[in-house]
Amino acid sequence: MLHVRPYTDSRVLIDFLTENTGVIRAVGRAPGKRQRGSLQNFQHLHIRYRGDSALKTLMGCEQESSAPMLLTGDALYCGIYLNELLQRLLMPEDPARELFHFYENALHRLLEAKTREQLEIVLRQFEFFLLEQLGFSLQFDVCASTGEEIRPEGLYIFEVESGFREIQSDRDPRGETGISGGLLLAVARNDWDSAEVLRIAKRLSRQALKHLLGNKPLHSKELFR
Repeated sequence: MLHVRPYTDSRVLIDFLTENTGVIRAVGRAPGKRQRGSLQNFQHLHIRYRGDSALKTLMGCEQESSAPMLLTGDALYCGIYLNELLQRLLMPEDPARELFHFYENALHRLLEAKTREQLEIVLRQFEFFLLEQLGFSLQFDVCASTGEEIRPEGLYIFEVESGFREIQSDRDPRGETGISGGLLLAVARNDWDSAEVLRIAKRLSRQALKHLLGNKPLHSKELFR
């Protein structure tokens, strides 16, 4: 389950990420005290619904496991952020089987993370995978302007519409700071040992996601700073 919110006095609006049908939005009865535990974020559920429109009617919802995913602290905020990305960027009922399993794995990795850096790595990898699934894959090892491999000693800027373009000085004419080709290649290799690699990856993912999200901010980003 991605999110639940009030709809009427007796009903709630729920967003689910499903294995075979992608994001489903359904109206269901507001849970009583005994049922509240079955409607929590990150739970793996078995649901039944009906309806031909985009808004489904939830007929049944059962928890698949007796041990729900209990994220806490920064890991919880990270999970809420992933959920909001999926709500905002996925088209309803667009199959996303690979993304479903990648998301499930990301939640387990958030649960196991011991440091903030480990949490950041999970977020960056999920963001880049999501962008790839949406058709906006970032080619960290290819220069878009020449088609050649990124050179470790080169400097590049990121252009959302095309990719990475090599520049000849540390800033391009618009004042944007160039990124070392070595850092881009480290991201391509999933080499996260350097704090600088994580910083650059975060900068690039924000640029790419902003292009898709538009001007409406993500509420969950206020939780994780």
